[in-house]
Amino acid sequence: MGEGCVRRAVTLGRALGVLVVLVGLPQRARAATTWYVDGTLGNDANTCTAPGLSACRTIQAAINKASAGDTIRVAAGSYPEVAPGPLTVNKTLTLLGARNGVDARTRSGSESVVSDIQGTSVSASGVVIDGFTVQDSTVAAFTGYGIWLNPGISGTVIVNNIIQNNIAGIGFANSGPSQLFIRHNLIRNNNTPGPATGNGIYTDEFVGGPSATNILIQENAFTGNDDAGIDVSNTDFANGVSGLEVSTNSFDMNGRAVVFFNTHNSTVHHNRITNSTFVGSAALRLFDNNSNVVNANLNASLVHKLIFNWAT
Repeated sequence: MGEGCVRRAVTLGRALGVLVVLVGLPQRARAATTWYVDGTLGNDANTCTAPGLSACRTIQAAINKASAGDTIRVAAGSYPEVAPGPLTVNKTLTLLGARNGVDARTRSGSESVVSDIQGTSVSASGVVIDGFTVQDSTVAAFTGYGIWLNPGISGTVIVNNIIQNNIAGIGFANSGPSQLFIRHNLIRNNNTPGPATGNGIYTDEFVGGPSATNILIQENAFTGNDDAGIDVSNTDFANGVSGLEVSTNSFDMNGRAVVFFNTHNSTVHHNRITNSTFVGSAALRLFDNNSNVVNANLNASLVHKLIFNWAT
């Protein structure tokens, strides 16, 4: 072999060696993107990767542009999201309203107000919704809920939101190992006529699927919901709701605080319950087919306001 051929062979060998090394390296994950929405200044034709004049106008447009793992920041303002259908969150995203990180039970100030008349539908696991007012979901056909969690998802985080004036506040589902976490929300006056009306948080086998598990509802305020603050009405006796913890919430002027049907291995503790309004029912109402439900709400206002109806 001539000298030139030897040199070309050595160069080719080195190049192939570098290629092998590069192929063997782990691929760097895509950096998460932050998207911005401004209902006053934005335009959905924008890039939406900077606030103000560069932002999207609607939340749905930002969701459509985003990829799983991204964050969407929504400025204070009104977001009716008038496109056909509900506001649809179909990717694992973090949605941050103007009041993200601020406990909704006591706050004041400008809000990011989502008022889609068909509500908000969450169909991906691991979604975070933090710092919004969600209201005026009034179309019974779909969804009727301020926030509806589709069957089969898990790990949703709903924190620091005012959820009001819907047919029902939250329709919950959770399957799989990741916990559904609902905390520091003000859930009030969800009494617009329609299916499941009058409930702050609701599930049954149609809303949340045949089974739901691993749910924490903690440190929320429920007021003025005519049926119940929390209503579990799953009637699929082969499945049901399990691993539900309702703790350190306040319930005032609701029809009832908590209704359990077909609920198992769950606890209700350290809640403050006052002024329940449903005549002939109870602050805590346990219907049929419950098992291993522990109630530790034994303050004086509750001792005479419990009705248990166990399946035989």
